[in-house]
Amino acid sequence: MAINKTCKQCKKGFVVLDDDLVYLDRISPTFAGKKFSVPAPSLCTDCRMQRRVAWRNERNLYKRKCDLCQEQIVALYEQDSPFAVYCQKCFWSDKWNPLEFAKDYDPSRSFIEQIKEIQKKAPRLALLNTFSENSEFTNHSSKNKDCYLVFASFDNERVMYCRKTRNSKDILDCTTCFYGSELCYECFLIENCYSLKYSVNCKNCSNSNFLFDCLDCKDCYMCYGLRNKQYYFENKQLSEEEYKRRIPNLGSRKIRDAERKRFIEFSKDAVRKYARFTNSENSTGDDLINCSRCVNCYDVEKAEDCKNFEHGEVLNWCVDCYGAGNPGEYLYEVHGILDGHNCAFTHASYHSSRVYYCDNCQNCQDIFGCVSLKKSQYAILNKQYSRDEYEKKIAEIIEKMTQAGEWGEFFPIGMSPFAYNETLASEYFPLKKEGVEAIGAKWRDITHEKINIETVIPHDDISVYIDSKEEVEKLLASAIKCSVTGIPFRILPQEMVFYLKEKIPVPEIHYDARHAERQKYVNPRKLCKRQCMCEEQGHHHEGRCKVEFETTYTPDRPEKVYCERCYQKSVI
Repeated sequence: MAINKTCKQCKKGFVVLDDDLVYLDRISPTFAGKKFSVPAPSLCTDCRMQRRVAWRNERNLYKRKCDLCQEQIVALYEQDSPFAVYCQKCFWSDKWNPLEFAKDYDPSRSFIEQIKEIQKKAPRLALLNTFSENSEFTNHSSKNKDCYLVFASFDNERVMYCRKTRNSKDILDCTTCFYGSELCYECFLIENCYSLKYSVNCKNCSNSNFLFDCLDCKDCYMCYGLRNKQYYFENKQLSEEEYKRRIPNLGSRKIRDAERKRFIEFSKDAVRKYARFTNSENSTGDDLINCSRCVNCYDVEKAEDCKNFEHGEVLNWCVDCYGAGNPGEYLYEVHGILDGHNCAFTHASYHSSRVYYCDNCQNCQDIFGCVSLKKSQYAILNKQYSRDEYEKKIAEIIEKMTQAGEWGEFFPIGMSPFAYNETLASEYFPLKKEGVEAIGAKWRDITHEKINIETVIPHDDISVYIDSKEEVEKLLASAIKCSVTGIPFRILPQEMVFYLKEKIPVPEIHYDARHAERQKYVNPRKLCKRQCMCEEQGHHHEGRCKVEFETTYTPDRPEKVYCERCYQKSVI
């Protein structure tokens, strides 16, 4: 029977459905012959999501020393962090033993507080960055080569200032680029595109600029809703000669910026499909590929029977998660779990099974309340036990946690190793310092790294398009003062090569501000019920379409949102 509850944090009402209770019963573990039920959550869906993403620092990187080898490294933690931080080489080495931080369980004290004590002593991995080459400034990423400031991205080459990018080459300032994209710039949500710029939600498009929701198009400019088109300008067919004559000089910053503003206005007339689903059924959310029976899920691929999940792939029966999978099954209230099975209430732990209340543990099975363990089994609070001892001790611990109201909840938000404004929580649930402290999270006054150069060029002084060796050398030896934030930033040599090759004006905006602009294309991760807005003749019976759906486009937004059938009839 469904349960009506009041969120412990925001005080709003929410409902725990029958299916939720069935799932919680299914994942409830058995220790020492006794099944320990996972209780219904005490926080609403949004507050649970906020608590998880407050543990995810993706983009704030710092230069510091490794606390073991003392070499200069790039890390997620400032030098004054209260945690010991080890570089990749040291963390995976045999120079230290995480069992050295073991504690005996004290039944008279909070179990979460005992985990926190180990967390303060055990070394943390500087970056979540594996199998990469010349890509030190990447995080939550793997198998990247010659990449810089790339996050949540995999299998890329020569990619810079991007997020959620996969199998792509030579692209800059893009978010969510997949499968074979190359030579793209300032794009959001593209797949298998070549030389595409200033575009959104496109697939298999090439040699084009300012496209929205286009498929299999090439040599198109300022268009939306096109399929299999060439030489289209503002959604009108032109001859090749006329098309080339009409294309403006985007090497001019003034012209380019004017065209960008015009594109925003022009694309407002584009029809939006209520959700971006590909080969997915019986699901709700957005950006789903090959999914079945997924509820309130986003940016998920190859998943079945998941709920309240964002950013993952190859998933089965996973609920309340962010950044997990490949594969993952029976995951609950976790963040950053790669190749995880039957894990709950756990953060940043890879290749692990039957792991509960653990932080930064790798290649482990059957552990509980551990921090920074590697290749371990049957451990509690970093202490090794036999299998029988482990099961009996866990049974005792869970009974105490249940009495204290700790069992069944993810780690408290204040226990995150990051400040709230360092994490994705500040993007998804923006709060000022007072609001952050009110929910028990930490705040850090973030300062950008000082650039050790004398010349800072005002953004207005940058040439329209750099085409001389002298200008290039001058700019590479200087910094640009951001026109939005006032923060100085540098242009790197490999970055300059891209701009010169593609005839793109050097950016006058700091990369963080550019990222923030692209994030505006991400709809809130919240669904609302709406009716299709289509009133076009021939799409349905007279009047407005009667189809209803759940969508991330809220009713107060200006976009025209259609159901699947009306949308397909509206594209050209």
